[in-house]
Amino acid sequence: MGGARNSAAQTGAGAFERARASAKLADSKTLAAADSAASDRLQSLSRGDAAAEIRRAGGRLFIRRGRVWTDVAQADRITVTDVAAYSKAYFELVRQLPEVAPYLPVGDEVLIAGRRASVRVGGSGIEVWQPGQLAEVVRNFRGT
Repeated sequence: MGGARNSAAQTGAGAFERARASAKLADSKTLAAADSAASDRLQSLSRGDAAAEIRRAGGRLFIRRGRVWTDVAQADRITVTDVAAYSKAYFELVRQLPEVAPYLPVGDEVLIAGRRASVRVGGSGIEVWQPGQLAEVVRNFRGT
């Protein structure tokens, strides 16, 4: 991704608005409040990009960033684990973390936000888990 564009997106008023919307989403106690917060976050992410593509799946909103459909709940500082779609690692991930399954049809490349870690499923990434690696991803995704 473009360095100058990316650094500009992480500073100033836009960054403040995205952080505020993310905090509101994290503090939501009801489904209605979460939906409202997600809409605010989506607006802050797509501000200035009138042609932003948006999809909803399993109660979450995804915005297209380049080739990747990104969960609007994704925080910039959260670790992302890349998993190759339809690999052995992919099917083991879905068995161990079935809550990601509703989001996988969103697109060919999808970034799903977790509590302490996120998962990006797409054309490249982990094909076979190392011992203990999947358990750690599941634990961090769930925040347990």
